[in-house]
Amino acid sequence: MLVQFQFDNAEVYAHGKSERIMGQALAELDLPRSDLVISTKVFFGATPNPKPTAKGLSRKHIIEGVKGESFMGSGVVPHMD
Repeated sequence: MLVQFQFDNAEVYAHGKSERIMGQALAELDLPRSDLVISTKVFFGATPNPKPTAKGLSRKHIIEGVKGESFMGSGVVPHMD
């Protein structure tokens, strides 16, 4: 498999807006998922002053950080690489 495009983001970029914008752009481009590598980062939270359970590397926060309002939460991206 030859990967054509790699996209990287983080929940902290623009407080999560950048992931939603990238998800919309990917939907509009309609590229085959097999041509994409999509990654994101979680730790700091997507809000300016996150509560203790809304940041860090706990299982809860990782799942919420990836499936919340991010790429996957929008339904555009079925999984992270």
